Amino acid sequence: SPLHLIHLFSHSPENSDQHLEQFHQSMAMNKELLLAFEDEVKPLKRSFMQMKTFIIDIENRLTDLEDFIKKHCIIFTGVNQSLNLQENKNSHQLLREFKVENVEDVDHE
Repeated sequence: SPLHLIHLFSHSPENSDQHLEQFHQSMAMNKELLLAFEDEVKPLKRSFMQMKTFIIDIENRLTDLEDFIKKHCIIFTGVNQSLNLQENKNSHQLLREFKVENVEDVDHE
C-alpha cells in the first residue's frame, strides 16, 4: 500500500498507553456503578419477598373466611328449615292451657 495511506490502516492509536489507562478507569467506574445498583436491588428484593409472604398470608386467611362463611350458612339454613314455625290447631290449645294473657307492656314504654 502507498505510504501516504498507511495511517488509515493503523491499528494502534497514538498514546495507546493513555487510551488503555482510560479504558481501565472507565471499566472500574462501570463496575462500581453496577455494585451500587446491586446494593439497591438487595433491599428491594427483601421487601418484595416480605410483601409476597404477606399477600400469600392474606389469601390464605380469605380462603379460611370463605370456608367459614359457607359452613355456617349451611348450618343456619338447616336450623332455619328445622325451625319452620307454623300455627297449627294445637297452637291455640297450648295458649289456653298455659293461660297466656294479652297484657299491656309496661316494661318498654
